[in-house]
Amino acid sequence: MKNSNLTPADITDIDNLPSFTPEQLVGFCDAESCFYVGVSSRPKSHLGFQVRIQFIIRLGVDSVSALFAIQKYFGGVGTISWGNSAKTAVQFSINSTKDIRNKVIPLFELFPLISSKRQNYEDFLRVLVIMESKAHLTSKGLDVIRNIAKVINTGRSHQDKVSYIESIANSIVITPAWLSGFMDGDSNFRVFVQTSPRRRCDLRVAIGQNSHDIILLEKIRQYLGLTNKIVPNTNYKGTITNVLQVIVYPFKIHQTKIVPICKTFSFITSKSQDFETYATVIERIAQGQHLTTEGFNQIVEFVLQRRKTSNKNKIV
Repeated sequence: MKNSNLTPADITDIDNLPSFTPEQLVGFCDAESCFYVGVSSRPKSHLGFQVRIQFIIRLGVDSVSALFAIQKYFGGVGTISWGNSAKTAVQFSINSTKDIRNKVIPLFELFPLISSKRQNYEDFLRVLVIMESKAHLTSKGLDVIRNIAKVINTGRSHQDKVSYIESIANSIVITPAWLSGFMDGDSNFRVFVQTSPRRRCDLRVAIGQNSHDIILLEKIRQYLGLTNKIVPNTNYKGTITNVLQVIVYPFKIHQTKIVPICKTFSFITSKSQDFETYATVIERIAQGQHLTTEGFNQIVEFVLQRRKTSNKNKIV
């Protein structure tokens, strides 16, 4: 696949890129980033192998403006390219050790990741230090990196991830900025309306994460003041997956927690459209519009129109 780079000219809203705070970006990275370490054969190089590290964020193509905003935050370094041959995904990546050291590392040292992804970051940082000292050009250094490459990300066992998140549990503090960034990556908003056999409007926000991060989800549940339990997610076939969810049902928490947090720290991806639909319905219900037939029908019409115009067409 030819993975050509994109430029700001490839999007229409380059002069209106979304904004975010550093802590919000860290929350988003807890959900969507990847710290890659790879060792590949390269006969002409020293020891016959090449070490490569990359900081990566991959999103759907409808959120490409978010990647340009993130690239701008990091001082314009890195590249944005197509993430697959179908051109339905885009990715931002930084692979220069200098740029990773000067741009990426300061963010995560100031605002540490609080999911199990932090373990990947720590291994990633170890490899960066080895490369900066040129120790990766020695057999011993290369072996250390090889061992890290085997376990980082998907190579680590479920129990190892659980043990790690348990070890940092006391340092996990949920803040509004972090939570909004995390939800921008790992949540979905559902507005269900029907007019018959009776008028009905159900609101739901689901915040999901792999089951090894159940401690993080529990912290989120407590922060939002929810009393319902964390539940497993099911796929479209009804099969239980390895993802757990914190689900928000109570209207008061929608109105007093979710909406204010996500309005203060606005989403940067196309999920902002989903949130706007949800937040507008919350506002109309708070005003009592749903209590009359005419008002309820207006809510239904609004939701159906948003469904038609949504870039994602999947959550309302």
